[in-house]
Amino acid sequence: MAVDDGYTKALLHFDLADASTTPIDESGKTWTRAVPSGTSEADTAAYKFGTASWKFAPHGYIYADGSADFAFGTGDFTIDFQVYLTAIGNGPTFIDFRPSTSAGNYISIWQNNSKLNLEVNGSNVITDTVNFPQNEWVHVAVARSGTSTKLFKGGVQVASTWTDSTNYIVGANRPAVGNGYNLSYGITGWIDELRISKGIARWTADFTPPIAAYQPGGCQVIMFS
Repeated sequence: MAVDDGYTKALLHFDLADASTTPIDESGKTWTRAVPSGTSEADTAAYKFGTASWKFAPHGYIYADGSADFAFGTGDFTIDFQVYLTAIGNGPTFIDFRPSTSAGNYISIWQNNSKLNLEVNGSNVITDTVNFPQNEWVHVAVARSGTSTKLFKGGVQVASTWTDSTNYIVGANRPAVGNGYNLSYGITGWIDELRISKGIARWTADFTPPIAAYQPGGCQVIMFS
């Protein structure tokens, strides 16, 4: 297996043996499991595609190596993943590029009052108006094209487009997946098919969410407007 195209800087299918504790990134980057409490491991009992996903329960998570590939600068980018939550609350964080402080030009995709949010520099810049679904798989994506950043849930844009000229950076040992910057905002559920893309906005309008795992050579449908 390999990354689906040259823009992909991280791709985790999580198709591992049950209870495996070492995530595998098709891009070759290192991800590390952390379990201050709760669960962080591969799970064959639940998945969107393939044979497994990664199970999280507060406050288990995984984190990357802080690669410059995750610092998007002022360019285009896309972050997308499949998520299944068994609990909805205030604060569960899907992915966070921040270190131990809340401010700075970092991206965080999380829930506030059960609503999906995109947070940048300590402020929610895009906020959904309805509660995040529970006990079902949902595709989540954020994409910037030029200075337009959009948040999508199930292929449908959430709220309004944010005018975005942020010079994005990444913290050491980040991004963290399944937990937030201070490691007290973990999710309860599973994440599958996590992809981080630099230099491309894979979606700029509503789209049909992926129906299969991403494949080498960019075979997965990518929709633009």
